[in-house]
Amino acid sequence: MDLHICPGPLMTRKPGRIYGASDREPYTMEWQWAQGVTYGYYYMDFRREYYPYAMVLSEAMFSTILSDSLTNELFGMLTADFRGSGGGLLRPDILGLAKSTEGFDIILELLEVSTIGQATSTLKGDVIRKLDKFSTIIQRLAPEISREFSLTSYAVAARASSWKPRQAFQRVAPLPLRQDSSGGRWVEWICFEPTFRINPPDGLPGVILYEIHSVPIDSELWKRIPELFQKIAETEERNRRMGKISYGQTLTPWTTAMDIERNPYDRENLLVVTGVLGIGLVIIASIYLWPVVAGEEFAYTVAGALLASGKEVADSAIAGFSAGVASTVTTGMTLSSTLGHPIVTKGVGVY
Repeated sequence: MDLHICPGPLMTRKPGRIYGASDREPYTMEWQWAQGVTYGYYYMDFRREYYPYAMVLSEAMFSTILSDSLTNELFGMLTADFRGSGGGLLRPDILGLAKSTEGFDIILELLEVSTIGQATSTLKGDVIRKLDKFSTIIQRLAPEISREFSLTSYAVAARASSWKPRQAFQRVAPLPLRQDSSGGRWVEWICFEPTFRINPPDGLPGVILYEIHSVPIDSELWKRIPELFQKIAETEERNRRMGKISYGQTLTPWTTAMDIERNPYDRENLLVVTGVLGIGLVIIASIYLWPVVAGEEFAYTVAGALLASGKEVADSAIAGFSAGVASTVTTGMTLSSTLGHPIVTKGVGVY
């Protein structure tokens, strides 16, 4: 049986505060997490396409990564423009800046993240208006841009990004398991499939849309979850320590049919979880695997940057975050496929 990332409108709710998040954490609201995950996935693809002359700015990370003492001069000037008096409203959700290979010298890409109910206003009020303003800012910073990219002259192509979450793992952002005061329990996640619901098959230019899915968990099933998925996380950690998975390699899940068949009791319990919660299996697996998979991807990438130069920790931290989310969700999806329940997405096919 195929599992769909998007279970339908009956299992959605309005975005709110991330369950259990404290005010000291970088992401306290679900809209911030949606932006952060989108930023990480876009960052991976944009940097790969335009490497090495590419920068990516994020509204959510201005105050944590991109404005620290390791940020270069151009980053600092762009950040000041987006923060300054009258500039606060210009801050993009995501802004890609690169030296082009497409005929123009400089590419400026804008990407906004919003709910499906705000799709039209986001396109008109954010994407189109901000693009006009950004072109002016880039022209004013001509000397700094020329120096940064080693150009004597250049043209600017300011545009709404055509990037979309095409890969299966890019359609999901897991949320913490939630329990309310009356004892109700839910598995929840951010789903980016609404991106393709308007103006299919490519969606709106410069706009990524999401919704929150919420699936209830009954008390008996809830009791099985901690022991079952903690065992999965421990297996992942043990295999890494034994060298079966190289640190820093992304999208290299350990789960195989042999692993599953070796533990028939666990397999049956996993099938029960899948039968009741559907893709909730992937979300729960991702939550338990996150400290092992994502944590190690993050640490490995940053450590590599420190050994190499000691000057690109911020850039590598973003790369590590992106790789960690991708590896964690992909491992969860592979587990589902191994159990005979491949993941189906709109416009991508079966994972």
